[in-house]
Amino acid sequence: ALRALLVPGRGSPAGRRRRRVGRPVARRSHRCRTPLAGVLSGLLFALAFPPVEWVVLLPLALVPWLAALAREESRSRALWSGVLFGIAYWCASIPWIYYVVTRYGGQAGPMGVVCLVILSLILAEWPAVVAWGTVASARAGSLWRLAAFPLLWMATEHVRSELVYGGFPWNLVGHALYRHPVWLQTASVWGVYGVGA
Repeated sequence: ALRALLVPGRGSPAGRRRRRVGRPVARRSHRCRTPLAGVLSGLLFALAFPPVEWVVLLPLALVPWLAALAREESRSRALWSGVLFGIAYWCASIPWIYYVVTRYGGQAGPMGVVCLVILSLILAEWPAVVAWGTVASARAGSLWRLAAFPLLWMATEHVRSELVYGGFPWNLVGHALYRHPVWLQTASVWGVYGVGA
C-alpha cells in the first residue's frame, strides 16, 4: 500500500490522472483508423486502373482497409469507411465526368465538380455495403471476415453491373487486368466478377 502511494502510476491519484489523459487520444486514433484506411485504399485502388494502370497495386491497395475492417468493432464506422473509400476511389477513377459535364454539357467548372461528387456518392454505396457486411459477418479478429470480404465485393460488383442503375459496369476489378491475360484465365470459370474476388 505504501508503494502505491510513492510510485506514480500504481494507484496514486497522479498515476490515475495520467492514464485517463492518455486514453481519449488512443480512442480517437482508433476511431479514425478504419475511415482513413478506407480513403488510402480507395486512392491506391484507383491507381490500378487506367490511365495510371499500376496493376501491381491491385492486390495490395485493399490491404490497409481490409486489415482495419478485420479489427473494427463498430458497424457504423465500417459503413462510414466504405463511403469514404467509395468517394476517394470514384472521384479519382472517373474524373472524365467533370470533362463531359463542362465540355459537352456546357456547364461551369463548379457544376462539373458537383456532378463528379454526386456520382461518387451514389457509387460509394457499394463499398459501404461491403464494409458493413464484412464487419457484421463475424466478430472482430475472426477469419470469417476475411472470407466475407471477397464474396461481398464480388456480389456488389455483380449487382452494380447488372441490376441497378440499368447497369454501371465501370472499373470492375477484372477490367484493370485487361493487359494481363494470364491473370484473367479464371474468368472462364466464374466471370469477371470472380476475378475481383
